[in-house]
Amino acid sequence: MKETINGRTVKFFRPEGTNSFADGDATPDGICQVCHTKTDYFRSSGLLTTSPSGSVHPEAAGVRCTTCHKHEIGFKADCTGCHGYPPVSADTMVKASSSTTGTTQSVTAGAHTKHAITKAYDCSFCHVNSVGSGATHNTGDWTVTLGFSGTARTGVSANSEYKGQSVVSYNTTTTTTTTTDKNNSLTCSNIYCHSTVQSGADGTGAPTYLNPVWNGAALACGSCHRGDGSAPLGTTMNSGSHTKHLAISGATCATCHTASTASSHADGSINTLPTLSYNGSAAPRAGFSSCSTASCHNTVQGEGAVPGTTVTTPAWGSASACGACHVSSPTTGSHTKHLAASGVTCGSCHTTAGDGSSMPTSNHLNTNIDVANGYPAVNPIGDNTYSTCSTASCHNTVQGEGAVSGTTVTTPAWGSASACGA
Repeated sequence: MKETINGRTVKFFRPEGTNSFADGDATPDGICQVCHTKTDYFRSSGLLTTSPSGSVHPEAAGVRCTTCHKHEIGFKADCTGCHGYPPVSADTMVKASSSTTGTTQSVTAGAHTKHAITKAYDCSFCHVNSVGSGATHNTGDWTVTLGFSGTARTGVSANSEYKGQSVVSYNTTTTTTTTTDKNNSLTCSNIYCHSTVQSGADGTGAPTYLNPVWNGAALACGSCHRGDGSAPLGTTMNSGSHTKHLAISGATCATCHTASTASSHADGSINTLPTLSYNGSAAPRAGFSSCSTASCHNTVQGEGAVPGTTVTTPAWGSASACGACHVSSPTTGSHTKHLAASGVTCGSCHTTAGDGSSMPTSNHLNTNIDVANGYPAVNPIGDNTYSTCSTASCHNTVQGEGAVSGTTVTTPAWGSASACGA
C-alpha cells in the first residue's frame, strides 16, 4: 500500500521489517509514524526510540505495532500483550516478548490480587518508575524494578525492602528501596502499609512492622494492626481512645473511619468521617487531637442547650469520664431529685448505660435512653418529651396503704415537681 498522508508518501508493504508500521530508517514514512507529533516514540519528525523522560520503548523499530497497540481499543498500548494487568495468576506473569528472552523466575502471582484488585492500588505503588513507559519498564534484561511510592506510605521508615529471589535482578536505582538481601524469603519489611501506623500514649511513637510473605497466607486487618474485635480480626484496637469507643454497642472501624477496606486504606492518612470534624493532622505519628461535631459527644436532651447540641470536644486518648461529653450529674427532668438519694448512680436507672464514673457499656451511646422499670427506650435526638416509669420499686406503697405491701401504685411523670404524695 502506498498513500499520501500529511504531504508525505506512506509505505506499508509488510507488517514487520522495512516499510512496515514504523521501520526506523532515515525516512519516517511508516503508516503509524507519519501522524505522530507528540508521542514519546517514533515521531513523524524522525526516529525517537528514547523518550524525553529517558525511558526506552519496549519494542524495537520494525516490529508489528499492533501486537501491543490493538486496533479494537484505539491503538492504546495493551499491557496484557506481555503480562496480566494485573497479573493475578501464574499464567499471566511476565512473558517473553518478541525482542527479549528470559524469565523473571516467578511461578506465582503472589498477592497481586489483594493489592491490585481488592485494594485497587496502582502498579506504581510497588514498581516506581517502571509502569507503562517508565524509565525501567521492559528494558530487555528482565530486571524487576522494586520500589514503594510516596513518602507518606514509606515515610515511617527509610529502609523499606523486599527480600526477593536470588536468581532475579532487581533495579532500585530510581527508588529508596533496597533489595540487597535476596534470600528467597519473598518478604516485605519496614513498609508503612504493613505496620501498626503509630504507637505510644500520644500517638507519636514509631510503629512496629509485619514482614508478610508475598506468596504466603492472605492477611486480614488484624495481621498488621488490631481491629474492631470482630472475626477474623480477633483483637481490639487499643491505642488512644479506641478501647472506649469500641466498647459501644455496634461500633466498628467504619463507624469513624472512611474507606477502611477500600483503595484509600494504607494511603498515608488517618481517614475519619467528615461528620466528626477531627481537627488533628491526617498524617500518622502527628499526635492526637479531638472531634468537634461528633453527635455522640452531645447533651442528649439539652441540659441548658438545644437537644443534641455538641458541647464538648474531648481529646482523643484522654481518660475522659462521663463529664467529658455531658454533665456528670444531669439537672434535666427529675435527675436532681433522684441523684440526691443515697447510693443512686447512672447505673441505678439506666440499663447497662454507665455507672456514673466511667463510660464503657454496650448500651451507652446507642441512640436510646435505656431505662429499667418500664420507661420506654426512646431516641432523645429530636424528641425532648418525657414519660413515666411503671414498675420502679422506689415508687411503691411500702407497707400497703390499702394495697399489697410493696405494690407500685403511681407512675410519676419524669420532670414533674412531685412531692411525697406522688
